[in-house]
This record gives sequence, structure tokens and C-alpha cells, in this order.
Amino acid sequence: MAIVDMLWPLPVGIAAFIGLLRKRLYGFAAGLMEFAIGVYFPLIFAFQRWATYRETVFAAIFLWAIPSVLGIICLWTNRNFFER
Repeated sequence: MAIVDMLWPLPVGIAAFIGLLRKRLYGFAAGLMEFAIGVYFPLIFAFQRWATYRETVFAAIFLWAIPSVLGIICLWTNRNFFER
């Protein structure tokens, strides 16, 4: 189940990446959605599983942090394209 939970936001991340490369508004919106998924969902997962599956929680938070950090970098880098 944890693998499925880590893979389901992947299409949103792909849409965000393509949209940001093409400098479209949907890339910005998808990037914000990916950021929200990458921040809030792992926290809920971590609080639910912390007592029994501590190693799984650390791995999941690490795997969720990578796309979140990339999303923040992409949004910050491309912020001037969406001000117009």
C-alpha cells in the first residue's frame, strides 16, 4: 500500500514538469498541487505509522521530499513567467 501511496501523485508531477517547461499556467497549478501532496500527505502518513513502522516512515518521507523540493525549485525559478 505504501508504494501505491507514493506513486499516485506521479501524473500530477509529470503535468507540472511539462507545464513548467512550456511556461503554461497549468504547470504552475500542477506544481502547487504536487507541493501540497508532497507536504501534507506524508505528514498524515507519518503520524499514522510512526509507532509501528518507523523505517517505512523515514523511507516514505525521503521519497516524498525529493519531488517536493524539485517542485519548489521549479516554481521559484519560473515565478516571473506567471506574473504577466
